[in-house]
Amino acid sequence: MRRPLATILPFLLPGTAFWTLVIIGIATGSVGVWIAAAILGAVTFLGFLLYAGSKATATRRTKKRVWAEGIPATAKVVAARAGGSLNNHPYVDLTLEVTVPNQSPHTVEVNQVISQLMVGRIEPGDEIAVKVDPSNPAIVVVDPELTPYGY
Repeated sequence: MRRPLATILPFLLPGTAFWTLVIIGIATGSVGVWIAAAILGAVTFLGFLLYAGSKATATRRTKKRVWAEGIPATAKVVAARAGGSLNNHPYVDLTLEVTVPNQSPHTVEVNQVISQLMVGRIEPGDEIAVKVDPSNPAIVVVDPELTPYGY
């Protein structure tokens, strides 16, 4: 998945400046340059943690809202590809054909951690319960029972 430059740039510039200061510190042996590099590195790292945490919180909040208020639907698993793992539970890239009552089916891509115990329920051709955001049909939440951590 490609990220927009606007999300990378705030970390790319300080990261580049950090490594530049490290190289200058090695070359000159200046303690002041090392201190500046350490401060810049710590601030950049903390900024990244805050950004990642706020993004994860927003995603979780959206999923909870959609599961509580969304339109119940079914989704046929078109494709399922493993894409890493979290605590031995696989991240799965799902291609789903979502069918909302009284609407034509549409296809969405979802990346979701799936419980090891539920992996057998998401093979191509299987149907799973989902909910669709009424204001944006591209936002689909997979049944939390399939995941190890809920949403």
